[in-house]
Amino acid sequence: MRAATFVLLIFFSITASATIYKCPTASGKVEYSSKPCADGETVNIRPSATIMSQETMRDQPGGGQIHVGMTPSQVRSIWGAPRAVNATTDKSGLSEQWVYDRNGRTHYVYIRDDKVSSMSSHEEIGSGSRSTEPPSTAPAYKPTPTRREIEEQEREDKSGNRRFISQGMTQTRVRSDIGEPENKSYRTGIECWNYLPAHNDRQAHTSICFDGHGKVLTVDRTIER
Repeated sequence: MRAATFVLLIFFSITASATIYKCPTASGKVEYSSKPCADGETVNIRPSATIMSQETMRDQPGGGQIHVGMTPSQVRSIWGAPRAVNATTDKSGLSEQWVYDRNGRTHYVYIRDDKVSSMSSHEEIGSGSRSTEPPSTAPAYKPTPTRREIEEQEREDKSGNRRFISQGMTQTRVRSDIGEPENKSYRTGIECWNYLPAHNDRQAHTSICFDGHGKVLTVDRTIER
């Protein structure tokens, strides 16, 4: 017999009121018997009570249900290991889709922040399938933008502010107002930031030079025709 924590999952089909005896073994484990034993305890079982094994529970229609908020270990303890695990990562973190085949349906369990966030299932009908539950609320996978892509987007969004850059502004202020430059150039004691024409500043090539203290010295806007 197995330990008490597992013995409780043994299947009993009891059609009349019965008493089961909880008996400790020499190895320190516990066995359940219909016969009295030394140092044993009685466990009263109600009529028609059924205690199912884990595998039996998985096969019962409507049994062993998964709910939002469960942990991955709870899902595994009820439905076992998934047939497949699909993982995606976005700015919100890691999301996993666990795939199960149960009772003629394909079930999808979505895990986020170490908990079940949503579920859906599809029933196979001929060559097609029909959704039997609401679609998943798990976000679609979106690749994380690179630093270069973020800087390009910021330059585009702020390109209309280039005409307002003036002498005396700091590098921090310029970067905040119009974003990082496409490139930089240097000459003795002077650093220049260069911006190519963009969505809201289509014709001007802007060059902003800073003095040795990091403040705007000159702003050169060349119109390209």
